[in-house]
Amino acid sequence: MMQMTNNFDLINGAFGPSRLPAARLRTMGLEAPQNRELTARCEIVRNEGGLAELFIYGVVDSEVWWGDEVTSSQVITALADLDGADVLVRINSPGGLVTEGMAIYNALVAHGGKVTTQVDGLAASIASVILMAGDDRQALGDGSFVMIHNAWGITWGDKRDAEAMRALLAKMDAAIVNVYGKGVAMDAAALVSALDAETWFTASEAVEAGFVSNIVTDEAQDAVKARAQFDLKGFARAPKALGGSAPDPAPVPDPAPAPSASDAGP
Repeated sequence: MMQMTNNFDLINGAFGPSRLPAARLRTMGLEAPQNRELTARCEIVRNEGGLAELFIYGVVDSEVWWGDEVTSSQVITALADLDGADVLVRINSPGGLVTEGMAIYNALVAHGGKVTTQVDGLAASIASVILMAGDDRQALGDGSFVMIHNAWGITWGDKRDAEAMRALLAKMDAAIVNVYGKGVAMDAAALVSALDAETWFTASEAVEAGFVSNIVTDEAQDAVKARAQFDLKGFARAPKALGGSAPDPAPVPDPAPAPSASDAGP
């Protein structure tokens, strides 16, 4: 998750400085990335049954810098065109700006029709907050993932700037916990621990924790293809299956056999 202010930037760990505008990169002595693949998608389509589907595919940002962003303005405009009709919101996003994501969440909550949110591949960071806006929430196939973590940041300046950063991060984390707490099966203390640990939920784990209520299993492979768009190496615990750098979980050993009667001593 990331948030711009005058003194510091809260930056999604998946992208680091590459998410900053080119002018800010130059002040940091860095170059803007070249030849980025354009993957963003924010549009309304009608499925075969006539239901409106809103795609939120891309990084959540306030402006389109690289071509792979989705903004709250785009989402709000798309919702206005629906005139209160029911909508299926399909999410594939590694996160982005906290305030932009909150604006999208609030717009979906305020929408007049029924909102169903669906993880098509990945709902990570602030995108997992957007997921919580659904009246119904679901995952597309067993290959979908949900990730939650604390807001991240970069700051420069003196100790007052660092203290201001810490205070803002704490407020944003509290706001995020409040949103999750309205819909998941975890109490506040468990959520805080999960954010501290950068927790990745498989689709079935997301059901158990209450982030989604069911898994749509007829298009499971679509979820695998959708999530493969993003470079997640910046996240500390992104599973290797998603292209992250976290070690694979250690295999669970088989339980030791119970002692037989012949093994018993005299």
